Amino acid sequence: MNLVNNKSKSAGYALFNGAIDMTQKVSFSGNFSLQANSSTDPFAAGDSLGFILTPKSTDFIANNLKSNLAADGTSNVVGKYLGIGGLSDSIFMGRDLYQNSDVDLDGSGTENAASNNVSIRQTNNLGELIKQAYPTTSVPNTGSTITENMKIDWQPSSTLTNDKNVTGKLTYTISSENGGKATTLSEKITVARSMSLGIIGSTGGNF
Repeated sequence: MNLVNNKSKSAGYALFNGAIDMTQKVSFSGNFSLQANSSTDPFAAGDSLGFILTPKSTDFIANNLKSNLAADGTSNVVGKYLGIGGLSDSIFMGRDLYQNSDVDLDGSGTENAASNNVSIRQTNNLGELIKQAYPTTSVPNTGSTITENMKIDWQPSSTLTNDKNVTGKLTYTISSENGGKATTLSEKITVARSMSLGIIGSTGGNF
C-alpha cells in the first residue's frame, strides 16, 4: 500500500475497520518503507511515518485534513503536526523525519538536535500537539530508501480509570527489515476505551 505520493503538505491514512477495545492487550507490526524524492538522504523527505491511535472516526479524520487550516492557508494537520494535528487525544508512534524547532522539544524544553528521530507523540483534548516530555530517540539510517519493521504493544492496567478511559503502557519498537538491532520506546498513558488503529504517512515542505 502506498500512503503518500510525492506531494507537499499531504497525508495518507489506512485505518482498520472497527475500533480497538483498549481494555484488552493490543499488538501489531508491519514493514514500512519510504523513499526520498531526488535525494540520497531519506530524512529530507519529511515528515512522518508510523502508527496512529485516535478516538476519531474515519470521516472525522478526512474532514479534519481538509478543513483544519491556519490563517495563511497552510495545514495544521500535516508537516510538523505529524498527521495528528486537530485530532484530539490522539497518538502518533513512528519516525519524525524532520526536526521543527517550535514543536519538537525534549523534556527540558530544548530542541531535539536531529531530523532522524523516532517518537511517541500525543495531542491534547484540543487537538494540539504536546511539545514536551515525550519519548524520543535518534535512529539514523543512510541511503535514499528506508525499509524497516515497526511494532506497537499495548498493555492495559488492571484498573480502569473510569467508564470512558483506560490507563496502560504503550511500547513502540523499530528495527531494520533484516532483524537488526531494535530500538524501543515506552510510555504510560491514558486513552479512550475505544480507539481506531491505523498507519499514517505525512509530508511537509519536503517530500
